[in-house]
Amino acid sequence: MHYATVFLDDLSLNTKIISAIAVVIGSVLLARYLLRDIREGLSALELGLLNLKDGEYSTTLSYQNDDELGKLCSLYNSTALNLREEKHWLYQRELLLDKITQSSPEVLFLVNDQQQVIFSNIAARRFLILQKGWMAIEYRLY
Repeated sequence: MHYATVFLDDLSLNTKIISAIAVVIGSVLLARYLLRDIREGLSALELGLLNLKDGEYSTTLSYQNDDELGKLCSLYNSTALNLREEKHWLYQRELLLDKITQSSPEVLFLVNDQQQVIFSNIAARRFLILQKGWMAIEYRLY
């Protein structure tokens, strides 16, 4: 211990400052190197969550390390897969429902709170065209 203090006393102030700066810069570079995997994993997770927020479920994360962040990325991937499958299932049911309602001979209307028609099937559109035609004929008669 005595030799270390003697060695430090022999160094000039400029040498001590340069040594301190070199140690700080080296520490920062070493920390950046050691934390780059975590930074990349968090960046990938952020991008994936932004995609989920936008309704894009096809993105999977490639971060595969066996740490806490890797577990989060794996959980994200399985959640995105489940959401993608549910979205596909709902889309298939929506297509089936649309086919059934469009081919139905019954007149079907869907109206909103302002009583505006927001959905009608083919039979309803034919009915409306027919009604407009009858109204035009009646108008010409009077």
